[in-house]
Amino acid sequence: MAIMVKDAVLCALVLLQLLSSSLCYEGVRIHGGRKRELPKRRGLSPANDTDVVLRSYLVHRDSLETGTNTTAKSRKERFLDAVKRSHSRVNQLQKTMKLTNVKTQAANLTSQVSVGMGEYVMQFSVGTPAKKFLAVVDTGSDLCWIQCSPCTRCFQQADAIFNPRASSTYSLASCTDPLCRSLSLQRAATCSRSNTCTYSYRYGDESITQGDLAYETVTLNSAVSHIGFGCGHYQTGTFTRSEDGLVGLGQGPLSLPSQLSPSVAKIFSYCLVARSSTSPGTSPITFGNAAENLAATYTPLVTNRLSPTYYYVGVTGISVGSALVPIPTSAFQINSDGSGGVILDSGTTYTQWIQAAFTPIIAAFRQQIPYPEVDPSQYGSAFSLCYDVSSVSDAESLTLPAMVVHMTNVDFTIPDLNLYTYVDESEQTVCLMMDQSDQALSIIGNVQQQDNLIVYDLVNRRIGFQPFDCAALT
Repeated sequence: MAIMVKDAVLCALVLLQLLSSSLCYEGVRIHGGRKRELPKRRGLSPANDTDVVLRSYLVHRDSLETGTNTTAKSRKERFLDAVKRSHSRVNQLQKTMKLTNVKTQAANLTSQVSVGMGEYVMQFSVGTPAKKFLAVVDTGSDLCWIQCSPCTRCFQQADAIFNPRASSTYSLASCTDPLCRSLSLQRAATCSRSNTCTYSYRYGDESITQGDLAYETVTLNSAVSHIGFGCGHYQTGTFTRSEDGLVGLGQGPLSLPSQLSPSVAKIFSYCLVARSSTSPGTSPITFGNAAENLAATYTPLVTNRLSPTYYYVGVTGISVGSALVPIPTSAFQINSDGSGGVILDSGTTYTQWIQAAFTPIIAAFRQQIPYPEVDPSQYGSAFSLCYDVSSVSDAESLTLPAMVVHMTNVDFTIPDLNLYTYVDESEQTVCLMMDQSDQALSIIGNVQQQDNLIVYDLVNRRIGFQPFDCAALT
């Protein structure tokens, strides 16, 4: 009876959360956040008694770097750094697609997928006894890897480098292993003289990890054995002390969600705490069919057979404020050469639209914002639209239009805090956190995903969205 009452209370809370998210945002205050009462995470349980759920937390790289830097960066410096990472990320994703589409390229024992600069890292443990690590999470790639000893060349990291000889559950993958064959199809694996699988994985920004493909026990809130990962003995490129490796969350067989199946449902979700939150910290990430997923509204995953790793969504239109923006539907479609389309990406900072969509979107914002426009070039190439709001004495009265991304079966609302930012310490200038893509690809970035539960349901080929106060889940 106690279990039935608990389930009933949970269902009622989820229903209330769903109803609270159905509000329409036509104009919102920049300081006005969405506040919802949610059950604490310890009270949540799997959607069904038989479901296995693994949980961990994501930490934004700015939080880690703040802890290691003696000189704190200004708001403008942090923003410009994030914009640089975002543009680099988009360029790398496009490079990946172009190389993927070349069927007759020469064999070069590398994989041209993209790591970007990495925005969020996840805590997990590897080996027996378990050793803790932080690795960048990336929805745009598949391979999971950490640095291993002995190191021919390794970048400096905060945690001790993993020693496979000290783990009783470490084992090398053979050349005939299915994961090794998957790497071979990407021209990223070779066979050693001892018939074990070695890899060389090159990212779009020319960063490289090389080492042994191996199997280990991976622990989040509980342990899962025999997870394939790269034991990297040689790394070079744009990696930083903020990470010990990378966790691929893409759709390929090498990714962590794919490998956790079938013991854990091939579903994962995260809820990114707003970086402007008064209680910033970790953002929850869940693997498996969790109770919080029940309230999400889902849109079908769109398949791009030439770029199967990425998470494409079917965008049908854009609204700014209460007005539907006149954008041709072709601006959101995947082309026959694999270009185009719209993806969700955890590694891209700010949303970027191709020109056919971005130009009318900017025109719609410009038409509805009443404040004096200022030259955005003084803030570098980061912005296309900035306003002088010094005349607004009461910050709470500052109103700016919201945005809705219309998808099949889903209207994804992007509220104030996910759209605008002050770019000066005196808070006199506000800019739109959105830019034009330099490539033939549109991306919904992680800032615009904040304070939403995003569910990647690969079992049912769909992506779910649910407005959440993510800080309440930490």
